Amino acid sequence: MKYFKFIIIIVSIYFISNCDNTLFESESDTNNLADFEQAWQGIDAVYPYFEIKNIDWDQIYQEYKPKAETAKGDEIYNLLIDLISELKDQHPYIKFLGGRQAIIYLSPRYKKDRDLFDATVIKKYFDKEFYMAGGGFIEYQILPDNIGYMNISSFSPENLVGDFKYILDYFANTRGIIIDVRHNMGGSADNSNKIMSYLIKTDFRVPEAYYKKQVISQVPIKPNAYEYNKQIVVLINGVSYSEAERFTEMMRQLSNVTVIGDTTGGGSAGSNGIKDEILLPSGKIVHVGTVDFRRYDGRPWEWIGIEPDIRITNTFESLKQGKDNQLEYAIELLK
Repeated sequence: MKYFKFIIIIVSIYFISNCDNTLFESESDTNNLADFEQAWQGIDAVYPYFEIKNIDWDQIYQEYKPKAETAKGDEIYNLLIDLISELKDQHPYIKFLGGRQAIIYLSPRYKKDRDLFDATVIKKYFDKEFYMAGGGFIEYQILPDNIGYMNISSFSPENLVGDFKYILDYFANTRGIIIDVRHNMGGSADNSNKIMSYLIKTDFRVPEAYYKKQVISQVPIKPNAYEYNKQIVVLINGVSYSEAERFTEMMRQLSNVTVIGDTTGGGSAGSNGIKDEILLPSGKIVHVGTVDFRRYDGRPWEWIGIEPDIRITNTFESLKQGKDNQLEYAIELLK
């Protein structure tokens, strides 16, 4: 397959007030106040970053409650969206009736970099078609300069790393490899841990995580029997988010790894399934991050992101010219 599969599911909802019944079924006002109360209380009980972000959640309650009391019909959707947007966090979303989901907030770095990446430009650097693995979420090939390249577009699929050893076997005689997690919006920590297991020699300590300020016990990553120890470049940008950021933070601890690109999106409020869904009386569901994941320096990467070792930016002009500045720098470094 010639093209990458980059899956970013973003449902724009900024103009919900103008939507008709093709998107939302009209409902009575009975549950509106109850939905607001349950959403506010549920977030209040589990969200980890009120203090870090200087959010006065009690004041927000006082501001929004009168609006909830007078909300008519589908106006509650707008109110809940506005309420969640106060967190300025890209993880929370609402599951609407009928299963539709809507992400509420896009970080500034996401907005900056979302159009500064072009899979068709990347393809021009290769003289062979890409192989696929992990259900199509890993695509890989060897560059003409004998440098291995793989793009991991998501850490979500259950079968993501089943073929990872064979990818490294394919890259065995290369100078080094580039692991591209630009525009990777995250996924499963288990998947990124398994990938790490192929790249380490000894037990590897993962960063700390907290739930309600209590440390969550973290199991070190055990090295796999197979180890790849040549030079590695990890490519990141502002649309590298969540688990892609945690993966980058772990990879940058390895002596043979260099991180190139631009600072990641800044989303460390994950959940690992811990109290992350708040069921509202009307049947709507609010999903919110509950676990405070940390960098090795002890800070969450929420808002901060993960910085590259070498900052290289793409531009609209360079992409128009068929140049990926970040990829080119990685190639030159490994050459």
